[in-house]
Amino acid sequence: DVMALRRQLQSICPKVQFMICSTITAMNVLHLPDFHREWVTEGFVFADDFIPHILKRPEQLSIQIMPQVLKDQVVNLYHNHIQWLDSLQDPSLKKMSIVRNEFASVIPYIQDKDKSSLLPEFVEFTAQLDTLRGEHFLEVFPELAPMFENGGKT
Repeated sequence: DVMALRRQLQSICPKVQFMICSTITAMNVLHLPDFHREWVTEGFVFADDFIPHILKRPEQLSIQIMPQVLKDQVVNLYHNHIQWLDSLQDPSLKKMSIVRNEFASVIPYIQDKDKSSLLPEFVEFTAQLDTLRGEHFLEVFPELAPMFENGGKT
C-alpha cells in the first residue's frame, strides 16, 4: 500500500522533502484532485508539493479525447478543487500559485479541442495493457465507461 510506504518514509527520513509531479491523463484526471487533497489531509505532502502537468502526447491519452459528459465532470471537479486550494491561506506554501495554475489550466485545456475521434486508439491501447497485465480497465475505472461506448467510436 502506497500510503503505508509513505508513512514509513516519513518515519525513517522525516526531514527529506517529498514532492509529487504527476502527469494528468485521461486515465487519472478524475482522481488527481481527490488524491491531492487526501495526501495533504493525511500530512503526506504539503499542498504546494504536488505539481501536476497536462499530458500533450501521445494524444490518444490526452484529456481532450474524453466525451463531453466526462469533460463536464472534470470541469466541475477541478472548479471545486481550485476553490479548496484557494481556501488554503498559508503563506508558507510558496509554490501554491504554481499548483493552482496547473490545476486551473485543466479546465481551458479540456474544453479547447474535441479529440474524441482518438477514442478508438485509447480503447485499443487499454486493451493491449489489459492483455499484458491480465487486468480489465473498466473494472478498475468504471467511471470511464463512456469512453468505451460503441468501441470508442463517437
